[in-house]
Amino acid sequence: MKERSPLQPSRPIQSFQRLRPATRLAIAAALTVALAINPAQPFAATAQASFATPEAAMSAFGDAVAGNNEAELRKLFGADFRRLVPPNGAQIRETFVDQWKVSHTIKPDGENHAHIAVGNDGWTFPIPLVKDAHGWHFDMAAGAEEMRVRRIGRNELAVIQTMLAIYDAQREYASSYHDGSDTYVYARRLASTPGKHDGLYWPTADNEDPSPLGEAFATAGTRMKESSGYYGYHYKLLTSQGPHAPGGAYDYLVRGQLFGGFGVIAWPVKYGDTGVKTFMVSHDGQVYERDLGPDSAAKAEAMTSFDPGPGWAKEQDTQADTQSATPSGTPPATPAGTNSQ
Repeated sequence: MKERSPLQPSRPIQSFQRLRPATRLAIAAALTVALAINPAQPFAATAQASFATPEAAMSAFGDAVAGNNEAELRKLFGADFRRLVPPNGAQIRETFVDQWKVSHTIKPDGENHAHIAVGNDGWTFPIPLVKDAHGWHFDMAAGAEEMRVRRIGRNELAVIQTMLAIYDAQREYASSYHDGSDTYVYARRLASTPGKHDGLYWPTADNEDPSPLGEAFATAGTRMKESSGYYGYHYKLLTSQGPHAPGGAYDYLVRGQLFGGFGVIAWPVKYGDTGVKTFMVSHDGQVYERDLGPDSAAKAEAMTSFDPGPGWAKEQDTQADTQSATPSGTPPATPAGTNSQ
């Protein structure tokens, strides 16, 4: 029988292969057809069709999407309509059409504004309808801003779930030996060095147990500068903790191995567009958040220490269930705190 570390999680392990970050947002994300293609760019100014009533505009929209009528979609939204409605057969579009069949209605917002609510949950299409002298039409500028806000909110909820998934993955990693070692340690990397198991992700064959983190996360590391990260965020591991962390300041690294604990920091790939807040979690299991401002990337990349001091706030209802936070038999290193930004 394979020997296991006394470090066992107090809840079932949720490895990243099995975890679906922000699962409760899946339907909303699928319905958000407006996020399909390059949503960060403003929509080009163009003439749009107007209607006598918001209901007429809603019907025209639903018919155009269901029929994949490019000419009508272009009249409704302009030349950039493919950023709103994916081509026929795209899963995100099919989900939207299915929910449209369940329910679609107008939600008035004053005399000259209205929203289209779709599905049983009343999800609202991000581009509102507005009334002017010509009638009712889709307000593309307001829609672009609403899409930005929704994108940030969705990403930030997803990154919180991702941080807890990394927490679970580290505990799973530390419950077994790796690369011929006879010591229980935490992973020093998010993605393993090729040919090794020194990170939380490594490729596996179909007949092998999956690594603690799944392949989808592998491109979210901090070295993927040109990528979009994972849910709009970059991640990196922290190798020490500062005086504001539970237990005070000390290094996690002992003789080059991660014994004393672990920390993770995540920051938006593009501040104000893919996210606003920066997040941290450690072996303690509590997620913290802080708005580091437009220089979030530089500040986060400079951090090596988990130190949730003034300015950092606990993310409510994200305290993971924990037992011992340190691999059995390995006391924390000699305290050697570092300052965080």
